[in-house]
Amino acid sequence: MGKLIVIVFLLLVIIAGSTLTNTDFVRENAQSLAMSTIEYTFEYGSSVDLETESGSAKMNHLVRYPTIDTKKTGESVYELTSDSGSRMLLVVHIIDTQFPIITGAESKTITVGDSLEGSQALSARDPVDGVLPLSSEGHADPDHAGIYVLRASATDSNGNQTVIAYTITVNSAHDSIIDNEGASAHVRAQGD
Repeated sequence: MGKLIVIVFLLLVIIAGSTLTNTDFVRENAQSLAMSTIEYTFEYGSSVDLETESGSAKMNHLVRYPTIDTKKTGESVYELTSDSGSRMLLVVHIIDTQFPIITGAESKTITVGDSLEGSQALSARDPVDGVLPLSSEGHADPDHAGIYVLRASATDSNGNQTVIAYTITVNSAHDSIIDNEGASAHVRAQGD
């Protein structure tokens, strides 16, 4: 039975082109084949050169280094063969820890009639995905005094989401009063 498992394992390696997806099966059978396993974790979108990054004597003298696709998150398993014929498994984890960056979502205070120019210039960018679609909630009316809470959000291709809430305070031209502590603002609209 053990030899049958080894044969099935080797056939899977050949069929999958040295890239296996059922990692639990591969790990279990690697132990029965006395193969060592090496694991690495790389950031999504990073540049990977296993010949220079390996830092492991086990990775030296490989017949061929696999090409690692870091534009796809998840886990991949590769069977490696050294020039002496020994085999090992390389398990690669690709993770995305980079969240989108939203610019232009800053709280600010203006006076009735002032322009909101600049506060409406929102943009979102991901370090790997580049420019992202941005959704925003809320609206500030520069012609009416009040405190307006707005929200901007962006999500990258791997589901990492950044949400920023910011406030636009519109004070009336002459009726802003701040209490002695400076902790709260009371705003009266013109004509009240």
